[in-house]
Amino acid sequence: MTYTPKNRQGFTLVELLVTFMVGLILMTSVVPAFLVIQKRMGYLTREMIYFHEWAYVSHFIETDLKTLHETLFITPIHVQFVNIKGETISYSLKNNRIKRRANRHTAYLNKTLDIRSLHFEKQGKGMIHIRFRSSLREHHMAIHLPNEKET
Repeated sequence: MTYTPKNRQGFTLVELLVTFMVGLILMTSVVPAFLVIQKRMGYLTREMIYFHEWAYVSHFIETDLKTLHETLFITPIHVQFVNIKGETISYSLKNNRIKRRANRHTAYLNKTLDIRSLHFEKQGKGMIHIRFRSSLREHHMAIHLPNEKET
């Protein structure tokens, strides 16, 4: 005769194994979905940073060019002009970063954008077309310039 207590506390080994297996099955279905979501969030974060920086760079260049007073020269890879304050401003590409130089002070406008090419093109009087090509995509800007006098 075996003794069985009336107030049995705890779980049997079979109950623990069944619970463990159900949990394991649930985890194997949830973890891949979580990894996909995590990968997608990383991609979206990179895209958001990319577009934020692109908006910053394009706004900065456009704002500078809107204050243009006199064009010194425009080549496919470099633009230099004098703004209405008398500052000489230039833009060019150096080490995959956009370099802005204003009165001997240099600043690089992009941190994460990997700019492969930067192209300036004068399109008639009063318009400049700028093309940026990065590792991800290409962007175009057409900026209407104020009345400038060319040298």
